Amino acid sequence: MSDAIGGTVNVMLVAIFMVIVSGYMAFNVSYVKAFKVKNRIIDLVEQYEGNCNPTVKNKCTQKIEEYMTEIGYNTPVGANTGKWCSESAGLSTAAATGSAATSAGGCCDRNRGYCIGEVRVQNKKVSGGKLVGDTKSYYRVLTQVNIDIPIVNKIMPNMKVFQVTGETKVIKTAG
Repeated sequence: MSDAIGGTVNVMLVAIFMVIVSGYMAFNVSYVKAFKVKNRIIDLVEQYEGNCNPTVKNKCTQKIEEYMTEIGYNTPVGANTGKWCSESAGLSTAAATGSAATSAGGCCDRNRGYCIGEVRVQNKKVSGGKLVGDTKSYYRVLTQVNIDIPIVNKIMPNMKVFQVTGETKVIKTAG
């Protein structure tokens, strides 16, 4: 009888180990997809010089969506991204170079699971009382890692999404 109980404990330990390893592998696959999509979006934003607004259908957003479909990325954006789109103070390297940074507004495609936020950087060169210099922007990109593991969701219900972020190089813009 004691052998049967010992065998049950061993089976339970193996089952718990398998659940943990499977959950970790599922998280890694989802994270890699989000990371690849973020990098591809950054490349496309730089290629199209910032003309990649997720709310407007154009060639850039079409290429982004084709790539997402190709690798199987489809994570709806969570509700907390509104703050992410509007905040830009303190994230800009412009403060160190003597220029001002402002946010250019909303940026998310909630159905496809990505955000692109523009941060404008304007040089503070004063010539004859006027602000002189090129207006430049860099773009912040956000994708999300969806954690949809039933056991983890029961234990930690508020921990369903991790975010992967990145920034483009500074791009010269009109205006």
